[in-house]
Amino acid sequence: MSDRAAPVIAVVGPTAAGKSALAVRLALALGGEVVNADSMQLYRGMDIGTAKLTAAERGGVPHHLLDIWDVRQAANVADYQRLARAVIEGIAARGHVPVLAGGSGLYIRAALEDLSFPGTDPRVRERLEAELAVGGPAALHARLAGLDPAAAASILRSNGRRIVRALEVIEISGGPFTATLPAYEPSRPAVQIAVRIPRGELDRRITARVDQMWAAGFEQEVRRLERAGLRDGRTASRALGYAQMLRHLAGEWTLAQARDETVRATRRFARRQESWFRRDPRITWLDAGASEDELLGRALGAINPPSRDRTERAARLPDLSAGEEGDSLSVMSAQPVQEHDPDDPVEILRVLPERFREQFLAEYTAAAEEAARRVEGYRALHALLRLWRLTAAAYSEPGFEARLASVREAVRAGSLEGSVPIEEIVPNWPARLNRR
Repeated sequence: MSDRAAPVIAVVGPTAAGKSALAVRLALALGGEVVNADSMQLYRGMDIGTAKLTAAERGGVPHHLLDIWDVRQAANVADYQRLARAVIEGIAARGHVPVLAGGSGLYIRAALEDLSFPGTDPRVRERLEAELAVGGPAALHARLAGLDPAAAASILRSNGRRIVRALEVIEISGGPFTATLPAYEPSRPAVQIAVRIPRGELDRRITARVDQMWAAGFEQEVRRLERAGLRDGRTASRALGYAQMLRHLAGEWTLAQARDETVRATRRFARRQESWFRRDPRITWLDAGASEDELLGRALGAINPPSRDRTERAARLPDLSAGEEGDSLSVMSAQPVQEHDPDDPVEILRVLPERFREQFLAEYTAAAEEAARRVEGYRALHALLRLWRLTAAAYSEPGFEARLASVREAVRAGSLEGSVPIEEIVPNWPARLNRR
């Protein structure tokens, strides 16, 4: 993967921690689009049981890789990796920030790292699954421990699906299953954030979520999916809540038993998710905080710690009204500029035509001060820097200044909500910016 690949924000962690909501707020603040990394939200119709955000809850932020698979299709992380990378590259090409969100740890790593995944052999898989059905996971786990102790130590004895996959890979490849997951090394530039919630609070949230599922018509959703072939889906039929409800529909459990088992299974799963993500030293853990704004502020600080440095650097920018252009540019040339950060105010000032510089400094200073006071100010600051970057890149386009003025007025009036349609300002803008 190229060293110049687009940076990605990843919001990860256990179920019910608030990942989806935080991802939306980050996307709104940074001009981003969300990429789903929840393996069960990939399935069409699995909405209530996976806590899939409604259109209203997405806040107008584009969401990708939701509802793409039929419930009868087996999940394949290699297929997801291919799809996720294409989506991420598309988001970056549009000048937006990819925000990966989900709790499926292997899917997160597949999207961000150069992992290779061994193929599957239907005959081997079928034989191992038959053994699982007859003898249960304990016997297969013991076999795995003899072949690959490290893999067995990392997989729960009750996780039959992962045990079968590990044994399949070992049989097909002739090597250990652990060799397919390399050490935690950077591959694509990314900032990974996880939300830390006290165990008791997380358990309470899980219980509340399951109760909300039951109240929202989850049984009817599963009945509908059962008619669409859910029981034939090797992956979807084992999803939390869906597996338990299917047992109720089969007459094995009462509805109350299915609810209680869903709560217990989800709590166990959340603990496994925490264990998975805590092994990754690249993840920054944030306390949930007392409010959504507080959490968003902490996340923005983790994503862009240089933003405080930017404010300090802005305070050291030259006073253009007090000196000559040559003096200003000599000061600017001494400032280090990061190529991957086109919205750096120092870089913008360096390439701006002289007639725009005083206005930029005044607007940036005011916006930076507001961002330091209020979380919502980050969004306005992002929109402002984006407008000025476009000014610097395309001021020579015919009719540019008139188009820019109209868009600025729309942003000030709030009708564009901080998201600027670049095509309305600069024709052929990607090529134009790349030439810069």
